[in-house]
Amino acid sequence: MAQNPGSTRRQARERALGLLYEAEAKGRLAGVVVDDQPVPPDPFAVDVARGVEEHRAEIDGLIRRFARGWSLERMPMVDRLLLQMGSYELLRRTDVPTGR
Repeated sequence: MAQNPGSTRRQARERALGLLYEAEAKGRLAGVVVDDQPVPPDPFAVDVARGVEEHRAEIDGLIRRFARGWSLERMPMVDRLLLQMGSYELLRRTDVPTGR
């Protein structure tokens, strides 16, 4: 039975969130956390985790610019990571529709 591509992408996003969460909780770089995995994560998950790390300054600048009533530092970690992931995908992944 073929797997639904949407669920695969959703699962990869969940894995990317886990990788970024682990990196932040341990004070490590996402790339190091990815490299330390005993089983390599899905390539999409790796791209999102490394992409957020690589473009964090740009992404965080945008989040700060548009966040109303919340500083980036005050946001719960999971909320901040999800905003960073979504921003990375919209800014840097050509396979993600932007509505433009």
